[in-house]
Amino acid sequence: MPMTGLAHSLGTLVPVLIRMTRTSIFLECTVAVSKKRQKNDYKAPRDVGKPGSENPTWLVPTAVTLVILGPVWIVTYYIARGNYPLPIGNWNLVIGFAFLASAMVLFTKWK
Repeated sequence: MPMTGLAHSLGTLVPVLIRMTRTSIFLECTVAVSKKRQKNDYKAPRDVGKPGSENPTWLVPTAVTLVILGPVWIVTYYIARGNYPLPIGNWNLVIGFAFLASAMVLFTKWK
């Protein structure tokens, strides 16, 4: 007398056909075959939805230049004992730190 039912095997349900005879019981399992994915499926472009860069092209090079120029100005002032880059005394420190501060302001605009 044939019976059909569901057996739980490794976390998935598998249909099972149970066939009983006088001396033994036979189990026949049928497993569904997955369909192959077609190669010509549509793939969305990866850059859709990403906003374009709103940074001007001059922003990062200018900020990096100012970050380098500020310490170079201050170090030159100390090495030259106040005679270079300009003979204005301690105002050279103000100019060097102004370069650094303006670079930090530009970096806050960077997106």
